[in-house]
Amino acid sequence: SFSFQIIVSYDFYKYINALYQANLERDAADWEISNWKQYLFNKGREYVSQNILQSLEARTKLVDNLYIYHLVRNRVPPEGDSYITSLVGGSTEESQLAIILGSAEFYTVAQTWPGTTGPTADERFIQALYLKFLGKISSDQEEIDWIALIPSIGRTGVSQSILEALE
Repeated sequence: SFSFQIIVSYDFYKYINALYQANLERDAADWEISNWKQYLFNKGREYVSQNILQSLEARTKLVDNLYIYHLVRNRVPPEGDSYITSLVGGSTEESQLAIILGSAEFYTVAQTWPGTTGPTADERFIQALYLKFLGKISSDQEEIDWIALIPSIGRTGVSQSILEALE
């Protein structure tokens, strides 16, 4: 019985710490593991993982990483706080990412994204989205089709549609 408790304790410690490392990019403190332990036993792994993933700290880390990866710079608070608030409130990562990708700043970044070669800014924007998310170069016809949609659904709508193609 005693050895079983040690194994279980080590298992939940490893599980919670792995969640922290994956979502918060840090180790869990002993007091945090103690807090989550009761929820792990009473409500299960899904409850614990969802609550860590939806935490303010995890959502902040996610937005920080979106800035680094897609805007190629660090976020300077309070910018991006609206994305964090929306995510904590239940908005999807994809919807917030689409807003970032539809921004004037990403449009500028897309102009020099490696592999973009189009003669127009809109073509390079579409090419950057395809390279980043679909892992391929967009065809001339795909570029024409997406560019035609920009006036009606905007760059955010185009970004959202391309992200949905991943699903």
